[in-house]
Amino acid sequence: MSSHSLRLLLFAVWTFYLSCSHACSIYVPEYAGFDPQEYVFYGEITGHVSAPVTFCGMYEKQPCEDAWGWKLQVVKSVSMPGVALKEIELFTFGLGADCSAPGRSRESAEKTPIGTRLMVIAKPWRRNPASGTVRLDGSGYLGATLIPIPANADVATLADEEMRYRGLPKGRAAQIQLRFELRKDMARLEQDSSPDSRKKILARLANAWWFAEKREGDESDHAFRTAVRRYGGDEASIQWLFKQRQSFFYAAGQFGTEEALAYELERANEGSAEYQFYAGVNLAQSDSVKAIPWLQKASRARFAAADLWLGRTYEELSSQAPPAKAATYQRLARASYRQAALRGRQLASRGDSWAQVMLVSRPHELYPWLGPFRPDRIDSDRVDSENCKAGGEVSDGYLRLFSDIYAYCRKYIDSDLSFRRN
Repeated sequence: MSSHSLRLLLFAVWTFYLSCSHACSIYVPEYAGFDPQEYVFYGEITGHVSAPVTFCGMYEKQPCEDAWGWKLQVVKSVSMPGVALKEIELFTFGLGADCSAPGRSRESAEKTPIGTRLMVIAKPWRRNPASGTVRLDGSGYLGATLIPIPANADVATLADEEMRYRGLPKGRAAQIQLRFELRKDMARLEQDSSPDSRKKILARLANAWWFAEKREGDESDHAFRTAVRRYGGDEASIQWLFKQRQSFFYAAGQFGTEEALAYELERANEGSAEYQFYAGVNLAQSDSVKAIPWLQKASRARFAAADLWLGRTYEELSSQAPPAKAATYQRLARASYRQAALRGRQLASRGDSWAQVMLVSRPHELYPWLGPFRPDRIDSDRVDSENCKAGGEVSDGYLRLFSDIYAYCRKYIDSDLSFRRN
């Protein structure tokens, strides 16, 4: 889907749900995994339909008006109980201040016209006694979701898309869309028994905020761990997936200072150039001398940003050292900056997003090896949507170190989920 179509989708989701807000507060449980009783599909409204409601309020004698909903043709099924259906009736119910659940009026239902296409997550309600057609309850307080599909979107393309999840915006519209993407991936885990396919899906899900944020103990991350245990394959794959999840928590800033440093050193000792770089960056804040060996290891692994931070670290040491030693540190700083620029440009030309982010964020530190530079034109000219797209390919932990590009690019990332899709 194009970025323009996706922005239209998020806007449509937001306005659709603004019209469905309620005064009664009710708890909607977090999605815990694949639900075989749930209906998840792409559908198109082909008509409007009514159904009698026998109980709609807190009192048994309260009269109930017929509820109105929509007839939908199933365009593409994601998952359904039993045999995939071709036609479904869909209803939604309000939520009154007294927690009563009145149905939609005919006028309200007809505001959504025939031909409207929806992504649907809904629960079974009952069957139409006349036709036998399955009727669904799409009420939001049950955890159901109805997402309008832009007219120019191709459903087959939408169904095949895979969400990366990393760094997704946390706005309401994006999170509503995320509910459907999660169902797609959980259905894939159920339907595809290939260990490699399942591992790839779970690796993407390791970056999803669907699961509870990290707190003390593993129970706070029960849903993800359950999914990994069920679909993750052999023990080596399962442990690898748990490490991917830890990496996500680290990059998302869910670790305290000491916990973060311990995690960095653990991954650094395993040979990860990225975490050797992080360990060096964090140690540089308290002990520049201890930071240098880790940054040098990351540099030897051709992690270009490590050369940039080596330059900074040597520069800091030169300001504190006696003149003779300071001159040595200054030479090392210049050599490190030069290597960061030349190596970064070489890697960036080969499509390395990590190097691209560094170059677009720090041209003032890497001048003169990058050519002429005008500081007043960084934000308007050098940081454009393509550079922000490169920012979408690196970890959030890395991107936050370059706070200028991070702040600028949030505009693009928050408004265009396609930066986070494979």
